[in-house]
Parts: sequence; structure tokens; C-alpha cells
Amino acid sequence: MPFRPLFEPAPARPYAPFPAAPRTWRGLATLLRRTGLWGLGLLLLAFACLGNAARAESDLIRQRAYIEDPEGKMSLEDVHAADTWKPFQGPLPLRNKGTPFWIRLDVQSPPTAENWVLSILPGVLQDAQVFQRNTQGQWQVQKVGNRYAYHQRERSELAYTVLYRTDYENPSTIYVRVRTDSSLAHFQVVSATESRDYDTRLHVMIGLYVGFGVVVMCISVLTWRITRHRLWGVSAVFDFVTFALLTFQLGVISKYLLPDTEGVVDQMVLVVNGLHLFVGCVLYRGMFRLFRSPAWCSWGYTLVFLLYPVQLVLILRGQGAQAMALNNLEILMISLWGGVAAWFAPIEDKVLNYLFKFSNAVVTIYLLLWVAPVLFKVQIPTALSLYPALPSNFFTMLMTLAIMARHTQLETQRQRLIERQKQESDLALTYEKQRHAETNGFLSMVMHELKNPLSLLRVGTKNLELDTAPAPEARAARFAKIQRAIESIDAILERCVEVDHLEQGTLSVQPHDEDITELLTECVEQTSAPHRIVLHLMPRAHAYVDGVLLRLMVRNLLDNALRYGAQDAPVTLRLAQTDKALLITVSNPPGRGGRPDPDKLFRKYYRAPSALFASGTGLGLYWVSQVSQLMNTTVRYIPDEHLVIFELCLPN
Repeated sequence: MPFRPLFEPAPARPYAPFPAAPRTWRGLATLLRRTGLWGLGLLLLAFACLGNAARAESDLIRQRAYIEDPEGKMSLEDVHAADTWKPFQGPLPLRNKGTPFWIRLDVQSPPTAENWVLSILPGVLQDAQVFQRNTQGQWQVQKVGNRYAYHQRERSELAYTVLYRTDYENPSTIYVRVRTDSSLAHFQVVSATESRDYDTRLHVMIGLYVGFGVVVMCISVLTWRITRHRLWGVSAVFDFVTFALLTFQLGVISKYLLPDTEGVVDQMVLVVNGLHLFVGCVLYRGMFRLFRSPAWCSWGYTLVFLLYPVQLVLILRGQGAQAMALNNLEILMISLWGGVAAWFAPIEDKVLNYLFKFSNAVVTIYLLLWVAPVLFKVQIPTALSLYPALPSNFFTMLMTLAIMARHTQLETQRQRLIERQKQESDLALTYEKQRHAETNGFLSMVMHELKNPLSLLRVGTKNLELDTAPAPEARAARFAKIQRAIESIDAILERCVEVDHLEQGTLSVQPHDEDITELLTECVEQTSAPHRIVLHLMPRAHAYVDGVLLRLMVRNLLDNALRYGAQDAPVTLRLAQTDKALLITVSNPPGRGGRPDPDKLFRKYYRAPSALFASGTGLGLYWVSQVSQLMNTTVRYIPDEHLVIFELCLPN
């Protein structure tokens, strides 16, 4: 029987995590879109097959009438003599009573001598006994239905068909006794050729339906494996049960899997109908909880799947008709309940909201149109109602897939956004911690480096106050110490300002054609001890660089070599040229400051432990390395056994 609950809620917070990999999800999303397009096409094609299969172009039945046998005691003679026949057109509503119905079919004489057959639909009837006269005028009975083994049938078709044996030259009457727990029965006398065509179209429709169902089920399983969300697993189970229900309702199980069994398929049809509704209610109850709808929205589904054990008890007690009636009432209740609850689903995403409410509205209207004639005495206007579960279940599978896929996509995007925000927050926190540590280090460094120059200034000024008439030589020495202290403080502050400009992004590079030989010569002259520097320069070497920044970079390297290298040893400044670059090398023997740590010397505030005897900021080499990147140059430390070597590489 069909099932389709009706509503879903909004994507506030996820019911469970969706750890889908972005690449995997993008591929899966493409597959889902293509599956949806194919599904819509197959849905229309399946409808066409159903419509053509159920419409007989040359039905010989002129009049149909029925009479109910509540006690099941009427014989063929009784119904033949009865005068309480009620005419009907199209499918006959049996309303899940489970009591025998007698049907009288007045058949006109066939227009041709080919074989004609009586076709009885749908393929879920349990017991149908066909009474017709043979050419000798004697009544013969043939039994069809799920209660009997398939191999006993006269014709190997999915529908119940028996050969028309009455006199072909005159009109005749056929009686059919039907006892079934299902809700509808349809009768027609058509040519054997048309019956075979119907069977072929039915197989085509089953193939399309099953193929799409298997694809949808595989997608649900695949998505469940990726996301590990239990609702995708429930959706896969629902797709499988839908597939099983189709094979039972259309006679595939009877013909191909259980052709020799009796009294089994008819009971299994009842069980699978109830199971389908049970799994569907579990699925849609989970959807309401997934979208954080009000709690009452899922009460109807909870009640329905709690009633499934009652259906099983009724089936085991032989009250299949009552079980099917309960099943249909539950479908009607769920349709109404879901139609109301859907409007309380707080779905924020427009696409998801439209998908959910549109699909539920369509299926609600469809199920109401189908269930009402089953429960009440209303004629069914279309033969499509013989298999009402097929279009609704097909549509349910398709829309459930679309809704779940959209929600999973939104959750995946939301989680990726959360992860990105978390990464940004972690980076910001790390940066702030680093900045805090740098600030503390900077303040400690400034306090430490300014202590000695300030002490010299205090001592110098105090001595000047106490010694009012110092000797000229002593006075000059004191002023020299004070001047060096002031220069040291000035150098520290200047270096801090340079690094600040660099980090604030206000430092701009303005390259020009520079004579590097002349530039290096000027740098040597501006140092505190130019006599200690040995030059090995090329004549008139030119490069396209920012001369101001390059002077500062070379000055930094020379000042470090003079300050931390061996005090009596020379510092070598060398300029060489290769095919691709100019190489500026500053080398000196290691002194009291020792050798720098290659892994740390370009870090901010780094100073070797043995170099703390001299004032400094630990910013010089850091500034040189950062500026070299802005100028598209490179600076590196070259390990050597005897020398401390730094190299600046200027591209030609």
C-alpha cells in the first residue's frame, strides 16, 4: 500500500554531524542532480506505462454488476437466481472487508475468432474463482490469486488471466467469486494479443521502476557511508521495502521467486504493506526531529508505527482484511496529520522549504483521493488506482532523496563554515598569543638594552656635576661615552621604528638603477670602523634595486659583523657576479658573540645567548630578511668552519 508522510522542519542545528569530504560531496551532489532529472523522466514514463497497461482498447464486457456475500454461503445457483445485483463501472471498491463478492460480467460476442482472455487486476487478489460455460454449455471453474501456486495458472502473465471459453457466436455471462483482503478489483475481456502487450508494458514499467529504485537505494547507502547519519540508513531501508512492495504487488515474487508456494505470498503481501508504512513513519518522524519541528509534529508518526504490531497480530489471526483496513486508515490519518504539521516546520532554506512542502502537498492530495474511495462507497474513476502505491512511492523516493540531499548539503556547508571559522579563530588566537609574547619580549628587550646606555648617561652627568673642572682629556672621554650611549639608544629606537613600518605595510619599495660598487663603498664609509673592512668589489656593477633599503640592509650586516665578530680581525665585504645575480657577501671570524643559530637567527627578537654583552634589539636580521622578500632578493647564512658568512643575492 502507498505511504507518504508529509512534513519536515527547518535546518537549525544538525541532528547529527555530517563529516562529508568536500570532493566526495561535490561528486555525490552531481550524481543526485542527475538522478533527480532521470527520476522525473522515469516517473512520467512509468505513469504512461500504467495508463496504457490498464486501459483495454477492445473490452468485450458490456455490463458489470456485483453482489456481496457477507456470510460466504452463496453458491453459483444462488447468485444466478439473485435479483439484487448492483451495477458498477471501472474498478470495484471492495473496501477491505475480506468477505466474498460475486461479480457478473455480461460479455458480447467476440468480433474475431482469435483467442480472448478474462483479465483480473490488480495482482494482489488472494482468491478469484472464475465460472464460465464451455462450448457444451457446462459451467467450469478456474482458480487464480496469490493463495494458489503460480505454476497452476493457465497463462504465464503477471496479471490473473484465463482463456475465454464461452460460445464465440453469442453473448454470454461470466461469474467471478472474489475473496481478498485488498481494496480493489478490475475485470476486462480483451484479446490475447492485447493481454500480452499489457504484460510486456508492465514488465517495462517494472524494469524502469526497479532500476530507479535500486539507484536511489544505492545513493542512500553511499551517502550513509559518507555521512554516517542514521536517517540516510533509514532512507535506504525505506527504498528497499518500497522495491519489495512493488515486486509483491505486481506479481514478480509469485512468478519468478515463489512459483510453487501456496498460501505464502498472500500473507507476505499484507506484512510488507504494513512494514512499508512502519519504515516510512520512522523515516519521517526522524525528519521532523532532524529539522527541529515542534514535538507534537511527530506524534502521529509515532502512533502509526506503534500500531504495526497490531497489524501483525491481525494477520497472524487470519484477519488480513482488518489489518489492511487499519493500514489504509493509518495512511489517511498520516496524510491529514502531515498536511497540517508541515506548516509548522521551521525550514529556513527556501529550496528545502519548497521541496518539502510541495512534495507533501502533492502526496497528501493524491493519498486523500485514493484512500477516500477505499473507505467509502465511491466509484474509482481511473484504472491508475489499481496500483495507487506505485506513483506515490516513486514520488516519495525521489522527493525524500532530494530533501535529504539538500539538507545534507546545507549541513556540510555549515560545518565547513564552522571549521573555517574555527581555524580562523585558532589562527587569530595563535597570532594574539604570539603578539603578546612578542610584546613582552620587546619590552624586556628594550628595558635590558636601554639599561646600560642610561646607566652611562647617569654616571657621566653625575661625574660632570661633581667634577666642575675636569682635565680636557677626561672631559672629552666623558662626552664620548655620553655620545655613544645616546647613539646606542637612538639606534635601538630607530631599528624598532623600521620594523614597525615594515609590519604596518607602510614601507614601500622604489627601485632604480643603482651602481652597487659605489653604494657598498658609501656603506663602508658610514660604519663606525671603516678601517676594519676589507673590500673586494667589481668596477661599476649595476642592479635595479631600491638603493635606500639596500644601504640599510648592508649596514645591518656590517654593523653586526663589527659588533659581534673578533674585535681585531678584519670584516670582508665582497661583490661578485654570476650569470643570474649579483652576490654581496659579508664575512668575519667569530668573536665573543659566537656563532648564530641557523634556525633562529632570522626570527624576531632573536639574540644569541653569548651576544648579550652588547646592546641590540634582535630585530636587525629579522628586518633584513623581511625587506629582502619585498625587494625580491634573498639573504642567507652560509655555515663555515672558520667564518660567519651572510650573503645577499640581487637578481640581474
